[in-house]
Amino acid sequence: MLTVYRKMWAAQIKAYSSGTLRGAGLESVAGDKALSKVRVTALYYQEHGSVMKGKPQLSPKVTAISEGQAEITDCIDSTHYVQINKKTGKAVGLLDNNRRHIATYKAHTIAGKWLITDLNIDRNRTC
Repeated sequence: MLTVYRKMWAAQIKAYSSGTLRGAGLESVAGDKALSKVRVTALYYQEHGSVMKGKPQLSPKVTAISEGQAEITDCIDSTHYVQINKKTGKAVGLLDNNRRHIATYKAHTIAGKWLITDLNIDRNRTC
């Protein structure tokens, strides 16, 4: 399931840096609420004329597992993953200067393969 988690992040990075979800491959690794949340974020960036540049530093760990489901906890360090205005190429100011947050992901096996089905980034907790 960590392989699927990393593939989901690769698809997000591709979508957020290109400004489009087309061809990112999210549907093969994410579903349900996780897919919806990524789509909403991508639309937010599009509406605000932004893209993401760089890559976050990930350190995921499986923190719970039972038949057909798992939980992954990660400390996502976005120090080098920056929102950029597409027209100006300048970084967009952030409301939160903390660039390291705890995130929890839910994964389920669906039709015999793991999919990330939900995610929650806790902006009140740092790591």
